Amino acid sequence: MTHYLKLLALEVRRFRYILAGMMLFALIVECLAVATEIHFFSNRFGIKEGTREPGVIPDTLSFVEVIRNTQQGFALGILVPLVALIAYVLLIWYRDWFGRHPFAYRLLMVPGGRIPLYFAKLTAILLFVLSMLAWQLLSMPILKLEYAMLTPELLKEPSIFTDAMYASELFKLLLPLRFEQFLINYGLGLLAVLLVFTGILLERSFRISGIVYAVLYLALNVTLLVLATMSNELPLYPSETIAVCLTIYGLEVAVALWLSLNLITRKVSG
Repeated sequence: MTHYLKLLALEVRRFRYILAGMMLFALIVECLAVATEIHFFSNRFGIKEGTREPGVIPDTLSFVEVIRNTQQGFALGILVPLVALIAYVLLIWYRDWFGRHPFAYRLLMVPGGRIPLYFAKLTAILLFVLSMLAWQLLSMPILKLEYAMLTPELLKEPSIFTDAMYASELFKLLLPLRFEQFLINYGLGLLAVLLVFTGILLERSFRISGIVYAVLYLALNVTLLVLATMSNELPLYPSETIAVCLTIYGLEVAVALWLSLNLITRKVSG
């Protein structure tokens, strides 16, 4: 356990500045989107410092409407860090093989076995994803404070905080209202990380032929997932459809873990 925690701390230290940069980027982009929407809406009705042009009766602008009207800004603030995290799923392994004296040799030879190395990298990815999700939650009160400071009094309208959160379509995907949907979304995300890890270890174990094995392996798993989603078209009860999907998901997770741990302990040589 100590070996695993040290490796996890190492992975967190190596990514901490990138993670902080991603958080800052998301906050700046979303703040700019909110400020721009408030500015344009205020100018549309001639609102300035609590006054309005004669004969112009402006609509109110609630925080919910601001978030709903800034979908593109929120998409940029969320998708860029998401793409960076997806890229790091690959980089978290391959960066250890970069350079004249690859760090991977030292990691693979550290006493305590190689299995903690695998789970440290997997846990690090999950921590980074959850950290970005938590940061997005923490950003909402900051954005609401910005709304309160920038919106003229004539335009302000009370709004429920949760309504504002789910006014963003991407936020509905990141944090679904239904717990079952949350498990599905993040369960599929976890499976995707496991499959990519297995593909990387296949390539590291067998090099050129490993690329072919990895592509075939990933294609097979994606095909099985697609077939699982199509099971609702079969003459099955809903409970049976769910059982089929869970069985395929469980088998893919189990095989990915079994194959990855076997590769990292017996095949990967640095």
